[in-house]
Amino acid sequence: FSTATVAAAAGHAPLVIPIARALADEPTSTPPKEPATATDEKKQEVLIRADKMTYDANTNVVTAEGNVEVTYGERTLLADKLSYNQESRIVIAEGNASIREANGTTISGNRIEITDDMKDGVIESLNVMIAGRGHLAAARATRTDGNVMTLEKASYTTCKPCKDEPNKPPTWQIKAFRIIYNQEKARVEYEDAFFEVFGVPIAYLP
Repeated sequence: FSTATVAAAAGHAPLVIPIARALADEPTSTPPKEPATATDEKKQEVLIRADKMTYDANTNVVTAEGNVEVTYGERTLLADKLSYNQESRIVIAEGNASIREANGTTISGNRIEITDDMKDGVIESLNVMIAGRGHLAAARATRTDGNVMTLEKASYTTCKPCKDEPNKPPTWQIKAFRIIYNQEKARVEYEDAFFEVFGVPIAYLP
């Protein structure tokens, strides 16, 4: 697409980027078994909305600022600032960055570097609000296949933060050197973990 296209898409009208175009352009020896549906085509597109967007034709990088919203399928990424490299298909989001999952889970961090389908990436200062199941926090996390997250220096609790003292330790939490969260199986695994009550470790969980 051209610079003019990006300029026209600024504001709340989306910039549409078909990320699967390379596959569509490749010749095939046999036709597909079933024609692509409108839903399939929509899932192969990245939609970007922002107050301001620029495009560097030399580097194939889209930069967006202000109320940034990126949609791919049922996932939505929000941020204050974002850059998207079409060659590497890497999105870097900073400032109030968060990903909303279809099941209601919200993933947020100071900085999110992730593929444009939002399946693989790294999140700094992670916070995860698991829909109906609790809260995960970590200094850093790696996301794989859009389903598994490996958290470093992490904690898990089902207690809600105190409104008057949000930094106050929860009634209970599990802290661990590493936590592996499988979203599909709704399972949390711990490595080198401690069980804390009101911020005081009371048991080691091997």
